[in-house]
Amino acid sequence: MARTALGVLCVALWALCGSALARESKRNPSMQFERRTHDFGEVYRGEKLTYRFGFINEGDAPLVIQGVHAACGCTVALAESGKQYAPGERGYVEVHFDTTDFVGPISKIVTVMSNEKLIPDRALTVRALVKSEVETDPPLVDFGDVFVQEEAERRVKIKPIGGFPLDVSGVQFDEKLLEVQLGARLSAGDYELKVRLRKELLLPVRQDADHRKNE
Repeated sequence: MARTALGVLCVALWALCGSALARESKRNPSMQFERRTHDFGEVYRGEKLTYRFGFINEGDAPLVIQGVHAACGCTVALAESGKQYAPGERGYVEVHFDTTDFVGPISKIVTVMSNEKLIPDRALTVRALVKSEVETDPPLVDFGDVFVQEEAERRVKIKPIGGFPLDVSGVQFDEKLLEVQLGARLSAGDYELKVRLRKELLLPVRQDADHRKNE
């Protein structure tokens, strides 16, 4: 009888442990954002934008943010990685967006990774219509391969947009690569830059040019 009672007790204890483990395995955190998209609207190029995406843990287990990932270097996401958010507790993910390198409609995605079992990754999106007060013509200067006997100068016009009172007082550039001269203001309100590659960066004389000289 004693052995039988002991066996029944062990079975009961195992049943209780199994039931507790089953209940524990069913518990799950649930990260629910108030909104997962934010539109900054019209902004000017160069603005540094910030927005906080608020969330709440609607699950029945502690929520842990394991990391955040931004697909672009222009976007930085900040969160308290490793912190445990109890059920019902609120938090936020702060997103910083630098518009310096963009013009026109732009959209960037940030991924938030958590210990949530059902949807461990959540995507947040920031959008903006980036306007520029000036434009350059051409927008990009590409010298390509330039030999010493070739022209190594390009001219770039800077134009104000929409009546913006443009006043260029100086130009920042890499002096190890370029020589840049700011010309006088043109009649239309534009400015002109003369951009030259430094002589030490030019390639040696092209071989076909040497052959033509010897003929």
